Amino acid sequence: MVYVKLPGPRAKAKVDTRSSEHIYIEKDKIDAIFERFPEMTSTHIPMMFAYRCGARPSECFAFFWEDIDLENAKLSINRQVQWDETNKVWYFTDPKYDSFRTIEMDNDFVELLKREKERQELDQKRYGSIIRDCTKTNNTSSTI
Repeated sequence: MVYVKLPGPRAKAKVDTRSSEHIYIEKDKIDAIFERFPEMTSTHIPMMFAYRCGARPSECFAFFWEDIDLENAKLSINRQVQWDETNKVWYFTDPKYDSFRTIEMDNDFVELLKREKERQELDQKRYGSIIRDCTKTNNTSSTI
């Protein structure tokens, strides 16, 4: 036991741990929610990002197609959207706590995103001249 070192005291977290219980939505209730907001409604895809990938609400509305790798079923979380009360504009910023991460997606969600991408590409062809995209500053990518 001469060479054994006892561990030092544990580091104290700068942020308190969660003190309240996690709240889970029962399957029948989540099914009712998705029935109320089915595919092709404006809230369906953002809700699926939260439900299937655990994205925060502000992250669910900040994805660009370049963040989604449909071939490898990976989702990169690189930004979130925030409201600037002073200037009355939405803007993109790094994710909360700089928590950049890559999430694996299941096949059902990948298929849903493929259908959504096809719909958006078709709409772009049909209505391209009147569609207003929310774009990055370099004007190369549009949000989902």
